[in-house]
Amino acid sequence: MGASESTQKLGERVMTARKKLEEDQKMQSERAQSLRDASSSTMMLTLDRMQESFERFAPFLERTLLVAWEADSDKCKQFMLKACEKVLSAPIKEDEYDWFKKYVLPSSLWMAKANENRFMYQHLMDIVNKQSADIIKNMDCVYRHLQTHEKWSELMAIQNESVVDRQDDAAVGLLHEDGIQSVAESKNEKDEEIASFVDSHVAVQALTVTANTVNKEFQTYIESVMSQYGEYKAGPMKKVERCLSKLENDYYDAAYPKSAKLLDLVRCSVNFNTLEQLLLGYKALVADMARPSSDIKMARVKNGFLDKTYDGGYRDIKVNVIFQSAVKPELKMICEVQLILSQYLNEKKRIHKLYSIEREETFFEMVVKEEDANSGAQKEVKDLQLNQHFNLKHDVPALSYTDERMYKCSVDSATQLLAVEGYKFKCSVDSATQLLAVEGLEWFGVVDMKQKKCVLDLEKGNVGHQSSFWLTIKDEKYVSVQVSKKEIVMYKVVADNDSYKLVRDDKYKIVDEGEIIYCEFDRECNHFVLLVNGDTLQLRSLSNVNTVKKSIALDEEVQGMFTRSMQLSANGQRCVLSGGLG
Repeated sequence: MGASESTQKLGERVMTARKKLEEDQKMQSERAQSLRDASSSTMMLTLDRMQESFERFAPFLERTLLVAWEADSDKCKQFMLKACEKVLSAPIKEDEYDWFKKYVLPSSLWMAKANENRFMYQHLMDIVNKQSADIIKNMDCVYRHLQTHEKWSELMAIQNESVVDRQDDAAVGLLHEDGIQSVAESKNEKDEEIASFVDSHVAVQALTVTANTVNKEFQTYIESVMSQYGEYKAGPMKKVERCLSKLENDYYDAAYPKSAKLLDLVRCSVNFNTLEQLLLGYKALVADMARPSSDIKMARVKNGFLDKTYDGGYRDIKVNVIFQSAVKPELKMICEVQLILSQYLNEKKRIHKLYSIEREETFFEMVVKEEDANSGAQKEVKDLQLNQHFNLKHDVPALSYTDERMYKCSVDSATQLLAVEGYKFKCSVDSATQLLAVEGLEWFGVVDMKQKKCVLDLEKGNVGHQSSFWLTIKDEKYVSVQVSKKEIVMYKVVADNDSYKLVRDDKYKIVDEGEIIYCEFDRECNHFVLLVNGDTLQLRSLSNVNTVKKSIALDEEVQGMFTRSMQLSANGQRCVLSGGLG
């Protein structure tokens, strides 16, 4: 549904719904007119009985609802939305919610317009958004209360950690089959289509087969470790459609195969009544992983309680483990264990129902969207309406950099920080944090666009005009900046009350004896390439930034330019250089 289903399936649903909507509208008009001609009292009786059905959550036929709408759309709208609000308000009753999902939500009336020229589904989304906001508010209250707990510091001590984050990592060994790897290097558009098919079908199928093989054994093992600390519950295996959706929406820019990023096909949860129990459970899980004979090893930890600026409400601790089958020791898979506080679990169940409705908004929008007369032609750029959101010069008057020229800017969309580098040649946006970085001739800055203040103000050498990037290293956000001819440093983004601060992290400081002309990182932030002295390419790893893994001497020297003249492929396997000033 909506964002949770694949593009192909969503498109098929939209086409089917458009056809049904057209048929329903025709039938609705013809049937209503026939009833009016025969007996106006029958129309009103239909409306009254339909209102009773909504008040009592009784089954009905959709065509009867369509006739009731023709009889009095305003009245029909009122009792429909009133019933929906009651169903979706706390506490949500399963029988009423099932009635809503079976009889109400599938109706084509949601694509009808009410008198104020809004579609009915838009009114439904208003109800869903209001209820969701209330739940998030409740969960945020739980979070604030937890901060006063004597064990809060122990919870904060659980740091995010990423040891292995792909199923094709050597420590796991999945998706290494030649039939999957042989199409990795696409050479043309047709090859890319084949690679996409193999990734989303063959590789996903291989993972689901493995998941089905290890699921029961994994669940039994985790239950034996965790059941004494909290309420253990086996999770359902992730459906193929949901896997495809995550490839398209969450991992669209991941290295091939993208499906290797699916780490929760096999999953379970443990519910704890108190914070003390949760901490004991986490320690027990970590202790079990440390045993030499354990079937699980650490892959990744995501502590959802760490980010105080997160406004999504729900929080938990997700621990991904590498599970090794005792029945088939050669078989390993990354699986997920969710550690949840009961205060969040109850609200999570309720908001999950609301999200399942909210995800339908995309579907409704696509159904009612008027098709272009040229069959799929996209809107021209000249037709787009662009509104000014932020003006660096006027909104941040305290900025030390006063030059009118700029050559690089970058925004991180989650934190709304703007990084700015002087001469203002370059701006770049990081879609995860909403910070804006601006790069200039002898200056670099980062601006919080939301708070309209500068959070990093840095004078630097007239070097590295294309070497500032937003990076995610082991689940932490960084920005890189070249401060001298031989040195690139990293600043870590750290939450600071209502804003952010950038802290220099020298464990990722990149240095070389020669002059660094260009620097490019692969998309997974595993490796990077330096152009040194204009005549040497160096391949290095983020795990050991100052060790050269491979060096290539160029036949001709490449001149440094203000424009970006070096590009690294997403998987880090190919590097392209322009010929310099020519």
